[in-house]
Amino acid sequence: MTAIRPKNGERLSPGDLRRKVLFASAETNGQTRRQLMSALGKLGAAARKLKLTKRERKKIARKASKVAAVKRSKAALARSKLESPAPHLSAPEPRGVA
Repeated sequence: MTAIRPKNGERLSPGDLRRKVLFASAETNGQTRRQLMSALGKLGAAARKLKLTKRERKKIARKASKVAAVKRSKAALARSKLESPAPHLSAPEPRGVA
């Protein structure tokens, strides 16, 4: 069992304390962790929305989209290099002897 240790900084709100206890007591299965991380992500998104302007959020999203597109194209290129070449390009067909 993991103990919850106090840390320097602001006092935890009831919601923060609840999430901390849930995360510490969560089973090791992926689904429970996934639900907890999803809840944390939603809270972070709401806080980021209040902190940043619409223009700043749009700029960040545009940059992330471009990075993701480059990553997808690199992955596709790597996959295409791994695939075997077309049969008509590999070896010439043997010619019949007359």
